[in-house]
Amino acid sequence: MTTQCIRVAIPDEPQRNVYLEQSVGLDIEWNTLVPFSGAVLVGGLIGSRYGSRVAAQRSVRLLLVAVLMLASGRRVLGLVGFWP
Repeated sequence: MTTQCIRVAIPDEPQRNVYLEQSVGLDIEWNTLVPFSGAVLVGGLIGSRYGSRVAAQRSVRLLLVAVLMLASGRRVLGLVGFWP
């Protein structure tokens, strides 16, 4: 966090220093966020239509299991230092 000092002038009172803390942890890159948001929306629409109209319930369930296993495997490999 960065701390900034500003002087506040209030009539009929002595000047005071006010310290403001500013969090710099969240830096949004809009050039990256907008295309990914569009891709997520389009992928969600296509996936939901496919899952509800085309695919059988068993295949959707197996696909979800595969995605979750892949994500958890990547997380475990990241924890032990084999994945960046």
